[in-house]
Amino acid sequence: MPAVKTRPSKVLTTRMIANLFSNNLHQSKVFYEKLLDFKAEFESSWYINLKSQDGFLEIGLFPKNTDIIPSNYVQSTPGINLAFVVNDLNEVYERALTMNATIVLKPEGEFYGQRRMLIEDPNGLLLDISSRIS
Repeated sequence: MPAVKTRPSKVLTTRMIANLFSNNLHQSKVFYEKLLDFKAEFESSWYINLKSQDGFLEIGLFPKNTDIIPSNYVQSTPGINLAFVVNDLNEVYERALTMNATIVLKPEGEFYGQRRMLIEDPNGLLLDISSRIS
């Protein structure tokens, strides 16, 4: 059988941003800054871009009344959550308590070797935050 010739891809994905829709951009920004040490790299009235300390993770925040995204895509996100792996789940849990965040599941060990907790962000988006069990 002759070898199948394939053409090398010219597409190189260099960045991925999880864009979230917010009722209150400032409140959402402060939430991710305080809870997970993200930092605002760009901030305006129509969009905020947050990056993790190492710069590898990004979260974008759009107001729910944005004109940039078609309105039928600006809605609540049932069946979607953001998962974060952190080095110190206890610290994140303590921060969440201090911030009066909605705790859905307190930290507990899981059968797959991680401790995890579930909380809501200010817009009701479920966050699954975990760390490895040493």
